[in-house]
Amino acid sequence: MKINKVVIIINQTKGHAKQTAVALKAVLDRERVQQKWVETLPPNEISSGSWVI
Repeated sequence: MKINKVVIIINQTKGHAKQTAVALKAVLDRERVQQKWVETLPPNEISSGSWVI
């Protein structure tokens, strides 16, 4: 089975966030997974019912 879509959220406030993102990108690139990296919004800026996936 091949997974074709996932949503991953990396907490940028954590000290290991950059290292995690680099490692994840390397795995996804190696597996030729199409990617779209976007900045996340803080919880207080997400209005109820306005989710984008």
